[in-house]
Amino acid sequence: MAANGCGRSGRDMPISTDCPLGASGATFAHGQGEDTERNPARRISDLNERTFILGLGAPRCGTTWLYSYLASRSGVVDFGAKKEYHIFDALFGREQTRQVERMKRMVRHALETQDQPLRRNDHLWRKLSFMSDLNAYYDYFSSLVSRQDGPRITGDLTPANWNMPPAQMLRLKEAFAPRGIRVRPVFLMRDPVDRFVSAVRYRELKLKRRDKSATINARARPQHRAPSWYADVLKSIEQAFDKDEVFVGFYEEMFSRGEVERLCGVVGLPYEEAEFSTRVNSSTGAETVVDEDLRRDVARHYRPIYDHLAETYGAERMRAIWPGYALLD
Repeated sequence: MAANGCGRSGRDMPISTDCPLGASGATFAHGQGEDTERNPARRISDLNERTFILGLGAPRCGTTWLYSYLASRSGVVDFGAKKEYHIFDALFGREQTRQVERMKRMVRHALETQDQPLRRNDHLWRKLSFMSDLNAYYDYFSSLVSRQDGPRITGDLTPANWNMPPAQMLRLKEAFAPRGIRVRPVFLMRDPVDRFVSAVRYRELKLKRRDKSATINARARPQHRAPSWYADVLKSIEQAFDKDEVFVGFYEEMFSRGEVERLCGVVGLPYEEAEFSTRVNSSTGAETVVDEDLRRDVARHYRPIYDHLAETYGAERMRAIWPGYALLD
């Protein structure tokens, strides 16, 4: 399929697949990197840069709230048609087969129910274009920040982007560079037990029924099966980006002025007051109860995550924000 499916011509740009991955050899640490407060020239330069925010999740970690905050900055930020595009999880994710089958169903439905189906279904046409040629994806987001006096920050906040391998992260960074756009990954983490409970309860609300087997089903999903997946994502980011290019944060600390100011500094956005009391896609109202024994079981399953982050960010700090540590005692 042609790269101009989104109305812009694709660029036949060679993208290296064998570049050395090792932009940062140091441990990838939350909150560390260049101090822009002490480097005003760098800070002013950042505010004029065109930026693509690569959201890496994690799911149920505040990404929808983050999107709402950033998208409210009209005139400066433009995410395009939606928050989540689900391109890289469809191409590289652990549920790749399911994503491809879903796309086939969408195409069949479009063909059966619409005149000129693909052209009339913008969402489907756009996704098919992106998946057929990633230059169409890069050109689409470039077009959103192409006007001299228009928005200069865009991005894709699909939580499932965490599936992206480091080689693809590097190719994405290389693809945007000649288009005059820098890439700033954002990765939020949450206590694994609390994230699990939130996912189960959200599933209940989404299905509009209480499913007593929801906990079992949720644990069986691939993204809940990898005991060390936070560490795996952090390692992938470290291989493709310098540490001062990345925002890594915690859900439990995100709803504060200090953290949002730090995020704005990384993506090059002037800080504006946020509505910290508002939660988006909250699982509040769900009735599913996850008992203490299951919580302990989940905590033990994710012990490698707890151990890794305690070692990386300090046990005292992590125990203060993640109650799941107490379940391991």
